[in-house]
Amino acid sequence: TCFMVAVASTPVLLTFRCLEAMYGFSPPAVEAQIANYMLYYGSVIEFVFDGKTSHAVKSTTGEALTKARRFLTFYLFLALLFSVFEPCAYAPIDMRPRGSSGPAIEAAITDFLHPGHLADNF
Repeated sequence: TCFMVAVASTPVLLTFRCLEAMYGFSPPAVEAQIANYMLYYGSVIEFVFDGKTSHAVKSTTGEALTKARRFLTFYLFLALLFSVFEPCAYAPIDMRPRGSSGPAIEAAITDFLHPGHLADNF
């Protein structure tokens, strides 16, 4: 799941990074050294650079543990949601007509605003 999120967000991040490079909005520390430039534009990980030394700032152990705990919390919550909603094919509110076993067929675009559809897609 996390891999899918990373893969899905990479094109958006790379688009913004390219716009930064083309229009000169990259951080000053990135353009100070070629190594920083390659590190910043070649990675999907966000870096913080020190303005005086132009080197990447290392995170503390406490920051790393906090971020790891937060990541694991969201990961476990997402795994729980997948486990709960998988038996109902990720659509807990049945929108099929009564007596029908096939997929629901929407008659109009306004049917997409039905609370059942909105809840299934939330």
